[in-house]
Amino acid sequence: MPIRSDEDSESPTREASEHEGDAFDPDLPLAVFLVGGKEALGPLAFDRFVSLYVREFPQILFLSIGIMDQSVVDGGVDGSGNFEGTREAQRLRKRTRENLRLYLEGARKLGLKVSCRVSVSVDTAEEIARLSDGLSAAYPKAVYFLGKLVFQKPRWFHWWLHRSTSDTIRKKLEERGRPVTVLPVVVPP
Repeated sequence: MPIRSDEDSESPTREASEHEGDAFDPDLPLAVFLVGGKEALGPLAFDRFVSLYVREFPQILFLSIGIMDQSVVDGGVDGSGNFEGTREAQRLRKRTRENLRLYLEGARKLGLKVSCRVSVSVDTAEEIARLSDGLSAAYPKAVYFLGKLVFQKPRWFHWWLHRSTSDTIRKKLEERGRPVTVLPVVVPP
């Protein structure tokens, strides 16, 4: 269940700055780069994207979902037990947006047209799939890119710790007919 995304309305936490984004050409290929919560995975996946695909995609949209999980809910409870969910969701949205700053700057340095979208939800895969409907309608040449940790020597606890969110997102996008490219980030033994 989405709380609010940048495309839905102007929110008090939406930052107006030079980093809001460039206008995209719907006739050109658009890379929709999904940025998740793992700090190390995103930059490594973006480096793979740059080395393999940057020449094919003159414009890139960074998409990130802030997860409204128990820690956010707990943070929204004041001393009297009242929940201030809207305010906490706005803070989560702002933090999620700020996490995209380095990606936006890096892509601009490469000469790409860039923009970003941020949303807050309890289900990352569902929210990305929902947002993909509008994005793919507006930009028919959109291709979705996501990073995935790949362990050279997998252990029993890797799945438990990393839960394969990228596989779930990939499957949901493919079910909607969206082209998806997985950028493997290999973890040595």
